[in-house]
Formats: sequence, C-alpha cells, structure tokens
Amino acid sequence: MNRDGRYSVMFCDESHPRREEADAVEDEVFFKYFGETRDDLERLYGRYTRRLFLLVRDERADEPAGVIRYSFFQEDSPYGFPELQLWKDIWGADPARLLAENIPDFDPRLAIDLTTIAVRPRWQMRVQVTDLLYRHTGKYTVEHGFRFWLASLQNTALAVIQARVANPFRRVEGIRPVETGWASETTPVWADVNEHLAHLEREDPDKYARFARGEGLTV
Repeated sequence: MNRDGRYSVMFCDESHPRREEADAVEDEVFFKYFGETRDDLERLYGRYTRRLFLLVRDERADEPAGVIRYSFFQEDSPYGFPELQLWKDIWGADPARLLAENIPDFDPRLAIDLTTIAVRPRWQMRVQVTDLLYRHTGKYTVEHGFRFWLASLQNTALAVIQARVANPFRRVEGIRPVETGWASETTPVWADVNEHLAHLEREDPDKYARFARGEGLTV
C-alpha cells in the first residue's frame, strides 16, 4: 500500500483484505450509470480471471473512492481480453481486423485491459482520485514491462481523463456507433504507453516524471 496524503493506493489480488471494496465501488458506479448489477459484470468479465484491482481509498473518510480493474491476456478465452470481446459482442466488429488496422505491432503479452474504471459519485469532482488511478497505472505499466492499454470509456470520462493525463488514448478506428444503451455513450480506445511516454519526456518532463515514475503523487 502507498499513502498519498489523505488517500491510500493499493493493488488487490483475490486474496487481498480490501478486495471486496473494489467490487463495491464497481457495483455502485455501474448500477448508477449503466444499470448493471454484479451478475451483469460477472457475465461480461467473470471468465477473465487473470486480473488485478487498483484501489484508491479516502483514509480520512475511511471509504473506498475509486478502482481500476486490470485484465491480462488469457489464452483460454475467446479473444484474450474482455475489451476485444466487447468489440465483437457489442459493436459487432472483428477484433483481429481492428487490431491489425489500429495497432499493427500489438503484442497481447504486453497489454493491460483497463476493464472497469469507476470513481464513486462523491469523489468524481475530486481530480486527485482520477490522477492517482492513472498515474499509478502508468507507473505499474512501466515497472512491469507492459506497453499497451485497451479500454472502453464513457465519453465524458474520456474527455476528463485525456485532459488530466495528457491525452494517452486514441479512438479505435473502424468501430461503428451504437444507437442505444450504454455503448451509445462509450468509446473504445487504446494507448501505446511507450509512445506516449516518449512524447511526454520530450515535451513535458514534469508530467513524464509523475506518470512514469509516480513522482509528485502526494495529494
């Protein structure tokens, strides 16, 4: 666990004592904004068991504030990642074709699927929580030798994240918009973290240090 001022940041595997708090954040946010229950989330993502949860807690309030669920490449699943499954099931696209067209040098062993990203309503206007989630994700990505991110982000959240974390994401080209449901307000995106960090190191060394090494994370 890392302590950043009033917030603590921890990685939770299945045996971690705070693991259920990660589920609780997902449950609250996904039901409030998308009408999805724990059963719905398990149906979508439960088969992807190579996972880890990055949890941010507000220690002053003694409550969990936000979480990102990481999913790692799973060879025995239909498409390897939950995100690629969504490309097929929700958007009706061919994941192999989209990967070839958007990320020609994609290596699944070097990718993290940011499967769920949830900040509880009380903390959504407190930018520190989003910053901590993404900066610790950047630091984890670098330290563990990963390169790519895959995600589907709600459009408003995508705009906030791009502004706060120096535009790491690109839209997946070739996805046709869905007219109804949560997918109509959601954009599939990807990031080449190596490329993004090289840009930051040249253009904004301070952001590079915060994103790649976790410097300046105290809030």
